[in-house]
Formats: sequence, structure tokens, C-alpha cells
Amino acid sequence: MSNQNPFVRGYSDVKITRIVAIDYGSEFPLAYRPLHPSFEQFTDNDVTANQYCLFNDDYAYLLNDETVEFANESASTSGQVRSVCYQLTANLDKPVHLGDFVTRESAVHALKNASFTNGFFSRCWEISNAHVSESDYSFLFEKCGADHPFIECFLIGDSTIGLKLICTPWDDSNLRMTVGYESVSTLKNAMLDSGLSEALIDLLFLASQADVRFLILDPDASPLEGLPVFDW
Repeated sequence: MSNQNPFVRGYSDVKITRIVAIDYGSEFPLAYRPLHPSFEQFTDNDVTANQYCLFNDDYAYLLNDETVEFANESASTSGQVRSVCYQLTANLDKPVHLGDFVTRESAVHALKNASFTNGFFSRCWEISNAHVSESDYSFLFEKCGADHPFIECFLIGDSTIGLKLICTPWDDSNLRMTVGYESVSTLKNAMLDSGLSEALIDLLFLASQADVRFLILDPDASPLEGLPVFDW
């Protein structure tokens, strides 16, 4: 199975970061760093007007009478700020660099298009029931209506099973805010105790990490590329 979560669609955690391009010698390519948070109040014109800076692997520090001592303690390389841009980054199973923009306004416009702010995206999935084993499918069929941790199971027609996933995404930071399951390991152990197999739990966790709320297991649905398929 691929390392990429096949349930994930679209970008998450899309954000804008102001970046400065720093010239620190003709023999080196420009360095790109975000400004240290202490310079957030500086306008773009202020940043380029100051020009001189020190920088390390994490931040750039503008040099002036008030900050030179602090900057010298926190950075090791000197240079000149040549320009300012706005970097758009996101996650798609891993960090992704979407692009650089000249103004914050253009970056905000791109962020709106990339983050699906018009609503929730792909929160209901219908996939082939071949993505679970025959024994797991029989277990779910027989236990519809039973109490499972963070799962509500229901029948659709005669042979289709629906699963409602509660309090997604199932990760440590989100589970810490719930009652009874303060970590991923605690929830997985509770699911095992309720009779769910490890393979089924892995499938449900993949869906939960993509913030899927309803997962439909249908004999007539198409397989989802990237998921294991059971022959039964």
C-alpha cells in the first residue's frame, strides 16, 4: 500500500508566511527566510528600507539601533534584504510549497482557492467492501447498532454498511480534547477490545485522518486506489 493516504483530497493547513530574499554575497544564491516575529509590525517598505540583516536557519533579523544587539546574539550570517514575498504552503500528507506571491492580497486570494473555504470537502466516501476482509464485513454486519468507540455502524439496504466516524481526525491533539480516549494508542486499544481487527482499524484511521465522517462499504462501489483489497 502507498505511504500516501488515499482518502486525502485537497490541501490542509494552508498558510501564508512573509519571506525576505537575502543577498549575502555574489558567490551564493539568495537566501529566503521569514522575519523573526518581533518584526511583524514592519511594513514591506520598512523591511526593504532597512535592508541590512542577520539571519540563521530559522529567521532573518533586521538591523537597527534597537535590534542589533539582539540580532547579533541570535544569528550568524549578515546580508542585505533585496525583496519581500509571500509564501503559500500547505499539507497534502506532507508539507507542500504552493508558490510565492508579490503581495499579501494575491497570496490571500490563492489561499482561498486552495483551502476550499466554501465548505467541507470529501467528508463522505463510498468505497468497495473488498477493502475489508470477509470476516470484518460479517462482524460489522452482525454488530450494526452495537457500541464501538467513536463509530456508529448502520445498514443501507440489504448488503451495504455505513460507518459514521465521530470526533475526527483521530490524532493525539484532537483526542486529548475528548472524553475517555486521550491518545491514538488508547483509542486503538479500545477498538481492539470491542472486536475490531487491526486491518479494519487501520482503514478507519486512514479515513479519520482525512476528516472523513461517513464511510460507506458497498459491494457495487469502485475500489479506491492505494487501499488493500481482499479477495473474497
